[in-house]
Amino acid sequence: ELGAVFIPIRWQTVTWGCHNLTACTQWRRNLVTAWQQLDHSRLHFVVLMQSNLLQLQGALRANSLPMINMTNVIAFDSRGNDSIPAFPIPLLHYDTITLNAGEAERTISVAFRGSCQNGVWRIRHNLSDIFADFAGSRVTRCGAEWSRNFSDELRSTVFALAPPGAYVTSFRQFEAIQAGALPVVLGDRNFSGGPIWLPFQDLGVDWNAMGFTVTDEELPGLPARLRAALDDPTSLQARFARTKQAAELFTPAGLTEYVLYVMTFYASTAPARFEEVLSNACISGLLGREAVGRSWAGVTIGK
Repeated sequence: ELGAVFIPIRWQTVTWGCHNLTACTQWRRNLVTAWQQLDHSRLHFVVLMQSNLLQLQGALRANSLPMINMTNVIAFDSRGNDSIPAFPIPLLHYDTITLNAGEAERTISVAFRGSCQNGVWRIRHNLSDIFADFAGSRVTRCGAEWSRNFSDELRSTVFALAPPGAYVTSFRQFEAIQAGALPVVLGDRNFSGGPIWLPFQDLGVDWNAMGFTVTDEELPGLPARLRAALDDPTSLQARFARTKQAAELFTPAGLTEYVLYVMTFYASTAPARFEEVLSNACISGLLGREAVGRSWAGVTIGK
């Protein structure tokens, strides 16, 4: 027995993905009413996919409803949460991209294809100009025609650019790893809390050992860094090996294992040591905001 209660709610629908205003209001009222029935002396947990608690707070406020009580509730957050401590997790689709483990078969040096949905943040709008003269690249203007072979493109890519989406992270950041491409996570300092969201650093996943993490102010120098990396086959091979090693974590099955690992670890002592749980969630969330090295990140994957 896990010793904690999972609350299975489609948070996206309750927060921003609802298009029937009458239904939205009723669902949110039902949520607040049902939540008030929780026994907060027991440990609960929620998995926020394509949503976060800040969005929920805003949605409830729009209907003049109070924010739900998160006492003794552990949150796993996929979008970058700044309202309460949370464990960072990847933003995933249910279907995953099949891993290509062979770096020799990758013919695209650097790639990006995606929408311009982050209209306030200009990173996506600038990428095609920055990489216009980069040999072997396929960096399209944001909003360009979507490729029917999107997955094949990622599987053929060495470095996959992963700018933020509507929030600090995006699906592409994790789709790249699923395909075995090296993720280049592009951060934007305009996001509150921090420019990046990097899951599993508490397990030892080193994002800069797989690909790169780059802030918006470092973008002009990124092509030179990637050229140098492409010219170092030994280092490149090591990056591919680390990415392949971590890829299983970035699937629904890997995420489930991680959530169960965290909850099993803490549930046996909850709620007496819940402050410790909250503290570690806070530490994990802080790790998600910083690109840290393995010496800071606990257990190394594979050891």
